Amino acid sequence: MFTNKENRLVFFISVLIFLNLLLILNFNLGNVSAQPNDKYLIVDKEYQLTEFSEHSGENINVDDINITMPSSAWNITSLEANFTDIKLGEEVFTVEEESTTFKTIDKNHDGYGVQLNITEDILLFGVYIYGYLPITPPTYSDVWVQIKGYDSDNNIPNSTQYGDSVFLNISSTPNWYLQEFPSPISLLKGQYYLVLDGTGFITSDNSKYYWFLNEYSNHTKLHTSNLNLGVWNLEDQGSPFLHKLIQRTDRTYNPEDLNMTVGINGDIFTITNGYDPGTGTLNAKNINHFPNSTSLISQIHTNTSIDLLFNMTYNATYKKLLNTSGSVRIEENKDNLWSVSPIINRIFENHTLYFNYYDAWNGIRIIRNSQDITSQVVINETFHYLLLPNETILDDATWLIQANSSSISFNLVLPRLEFRAGQELKFSLEEPALNGQYTFILYDSLGYELEDSLQLKQIPGDTLIFSYNLSSISNEGTYKAFIYWNDRYNAGVVIQEFNIIIPEVFDPTFLIGTIIISVVSILSGIIIYVSFKKTHEKLNLRKEVIIQKWKDVTNLQYFMLIEKSGSLNVFEQVFTNRSIDPTLITGFLSAIRSFGIELTNSEDKTQTIKLEYKDSKILMAEFKHFRLIFIMGDIPSQYFLQSLADLSTEIEEKYGTMLENFAGNTKPFASVEDLLKKHLKTSILYPLKISEKKGIKITPTEKTVILKASDILTKQKKDYFYTTFLLSEREVDSREIDAIVSLIDKGIFIPIL
Repeated sequence: MFTNKENRLVFFISVLIFLNLLLILNFNLGNVSAQPNDKYLIVDKEYQLTEFSEHSGENINVDDINITMPSSAWNITSLEANFTDIKLGEEVFTVEEESTTFKTIDKNHDGYGVQLNITEDILLFGVYIYGYLPITPPTYSDVWVQIKGYDSDNNIPNSTQYGDSVFLNISSTPNWYLQEFPSPISLLKGQYYLVLDGTGFITSDNSKYYWFLNEYSNHTKLHTSNLNLGVWNLEDQGSPFLHKLIQRTDRTYNPEDLNMTVGINGDIFTITNGYDPGTGTLNAKNINHFPNSTSLISQIHTNTSIDLLFNMTYNATYKKLLNTSGSVRIEENKDNLWSVSPIINRIFENHTLYFNYYDAWNGIRIIRNSQDITSQVVINETFHYLLLPNETILDDATWLIQANSSSISFNLVLPRLEFRAGQELKFSLEEPALNGQYTFILYDSLGYELEDSLQLKQIPGDTLIFSYNLSSISNEGTYKAFIYWNDRYNAGVVIQEFNIIIPEVFDPTFLIGTIIISVVSILSGIIIYVSFKKTHEKLNLRKEVIIQKWKDVTNLQYFMLIEKSGSLNVFEQVFTNRSIDPTLITGFLSAIRSFGIELTNSEDKTQTIKLEYKDSKILMAEFKHFRLIFIMGDIPSQYFLQSLADLSTEIEEKYGTMLENFAGNTKPFASVEDLLKKHLKTSILYPLKISEKKGIKITPTEKTVILKASDILTKQKKDYFYTTFLLSEREVDSREIDAIVSLIDKGIFIPIL
């Protein structure tokens, strides 16, 4: 029995044979007039529109301007910014750097300190000290770097500590070593002490910490102290230890005092003073900067070597050229119809679209979601542009811009208007010809396009002549030649009629030719039918493969990757809500050993065995350095085994060396999960959420699946769903499975890990 499609095809072939027989019996049909039939040509076009978007943002406590771009395709055209809290960034303030000798912190000397004279409020991030620790055999004791209060009566450290201590960072070479506090320490103007406290020095530790000092320093008022048995004693004055402060002052600066500027696109823009101290403004117009990146980063320049820190609020205008598809429809006795179909995705809170259309266009119409919104759009007929305001831009809308233009005429040269079957036609364009593209099409007396009559020419460049050899069995009657012309701005069509005459003499070759055509048509019908059957069978097989692979994956409950030599588990993943009995795997492996099942000759290719154990279907594949174990609800198909071979090969390529030298670290094998997604499509087993990605083309089936998923989320009041919710339990649709996998690949359905 034939299917409905096959019945229709058989009917079509029968009608084809009948018409050919009719042609044989009535080979001299006489003059036949073409039935009215509109002819038109649609030519694809490319247009360029301009998108503008505005965005306000902020940079807090930064040392340069960092503005996020919508994408690397956008450029920035203007930037207005307000700066506040303009301060110097971190600076290294050197107190003493010349050395003459050193002091030792060891089991006999608990510590030393040097007076700090802070002349303005600062934030202290750390200090540099100059010293070293010779290498000695015993264990090292703890020595701490601290900021202490100042005992003004005795000029020694007091018991007050500022901020947290940090363990002394020092090594075996005399040098400057950074001591960075866990959190910045806020110090008001005044006197403090920087100390190295080794109170907890172990008596068995013979190591020594050396801190260098300058006995002939210019800092004659700075005191030093030593720590002995937990008591601070005044050591000296005017011989400070070597140290540098990593600090930030609390002063604010005016931009013009620092000659504060920013460079964008090779231009330098000045930041002027604001109304309040420590504030400033930037007004950069006509930038047209194309960073070709997802962010615009511009350094702030000043007349100081220290970087600035500041807060900044800004308003930026972005611009992007939008290349979009369109067309022109050229038709006899009608104006040309131009169409532009932009895909507009709102980027920021203020988004507009500008289109500078051609002056030959008129009757501009804007269609959004099949509704005419022309009245809401700014159309300037003097300067020939249209502007889609911010309030007209809707998410996921479909757009169509249409316009008309008058048809442009041109002249043809045709030596004669009457031809016989089998003769050559020749048309030429009258000089000077219009520059642009010409399309030449011939239609016979029945209104059908003649085979192979389509010709394209580009002027200038190609010749001005169109030629065509008429068939020797052409029908008699009036033929038409359509010559369409278009360039970027205009279009037109010229139609030329001419006659084909057949002499009133019986021509046996016509009958023979007709018979040949009939035989060829019958054979063609048979070939079409056979081809249809093969295509239909291939389509059914593809559907079967898709559905079977789906069933294989949804049957998957558990996966384990085992290192072969030591039988150690390096990766596992559970794909079911029910718990997996841990004894199941060990029992399975024991069963293999009990029955003496061994896989041989598996050094170069994957081999598999399938067993049923405790109502579970277990599949094991063995490769050179590893084994794969799958627990499934049912025995998988051959397609699953094919995918398994590809999976094993890639595991060997990526992890073979690590598995061969496995020493217990399983972290590198976490990415095996990605290989399961790639080869077995296990992403369909994860809970999924819907992403609001814009500008991605989706098929009608994909759109239907997205709507189903959205409806499920709404009804269940959840933010995730499973793919099994989308498919009918009675009949799984292979097209919907394809659509689900495609939507995961496109990032519209996102697995929740």
